[in-house]
Amino acid sequence: MPRMSPRVSIAARLVAATVAVAGLTAAPASAQVADTFAPQITITVPSEGQVFASNQGNIPTAFSCQDEPGGSGLAPGGCAGPASIDTTQLGEQIFTVTGTDLAGNSAPKLVHYRVVDMIAPQITITAPTPGQHFPLHSTQDTSFDCTDAGGSGIDTCSGDQNADTSQLGPHVFTVLAIDRDGNRTTMSVPYVVDPVLEFDPDLDHNSQSVLNAAVPALKRLAHGSSASISVQGARPGSRVAVRVTGRRGVTVAKGSGRVGADAAVRFKLRAASRKARRLLHGRLHLFVTVTGKDGRVSRRNRVVNVH
Repeated sequence: MPRMSPRVSIAARLVAATVAVAGLTAAPASAQVADTFAPQITITVPSEGQVFASNQGNIPTAFSCQDEPGGSGLAPGGCAGPASIDTTQLGEQIFTVTGTDLAGNSAPKLVHYRVVDMIAPQITITAPTPGQHFPLHSTQDTSFDCTDAGGSGIDTCSGDQNADTSQLGPHVFTVLAIDRDGNRTTMSVPYVVDPVLEFDPDLDHNSQSVLNAAVPALKRLAHGSSASISVQGARPGSRVAVRVTGRRGVTVAKGSGRVGADAAVRFKLRAASRKARRLLHGRLHLFVTVTGKDGRVSRRNRVVNVH
């Protein structure tokens, strides 16, 4: 065989080496980059610093999670956060969503929001009752209460401790309630201040007698029976009126009559309406007014609990 020259042999080896290197360079890479990044979280409701009113109820939230391109993907349940905002929780709040991918990367995202009290306070006035009559310059205690159910709590509950009886005629008693978030409520009750007439023992006895007779009549009426009121020995010509009020001073029963020549008065106590009959229970207020022929007035009242 003919011998190959040294130059040809070296060239052949260089070509073979070049082909081998090219083959290594063209081979596909088999290694993958590890996922070390937590998912990205987007929260649209609530937004940072958003303000909600306390009377909005439960508000649905809105958020989403997305793993980075080429990542391991979200894990099952890997985008976790509350489904709604409870607006009964007042003040500064934090909303949190946590994203987790299949590689175990997990991170939370926090959004701050605030719930403000928009619920006005509530006021209950038990004394005076609407339309109540007081003698001039008499001392009459008032009674009232303020609440703020579902709100921030009562800061101010103000009203006079005594009804103003310094002047004759119509008056108004007012209570102001303010809660800790500044919501305000006022409530007013009208009442009347009457002149103090010369004491008339007979007329005063008449009003007390009618009141005594009206108490058992009211209880009979509340239980569906006839409610007749009969008083003997009253001053002839006097006019008698009975009024019964329930919650918030609503009239639930009434009756009136005039004393005859025989010094007796007879009349029926009746429910103010069909609806009012259902209210003839619990704490009721009886008012009796006896007006003499000369215009003098005697009044009596009593609180009665009817069960």
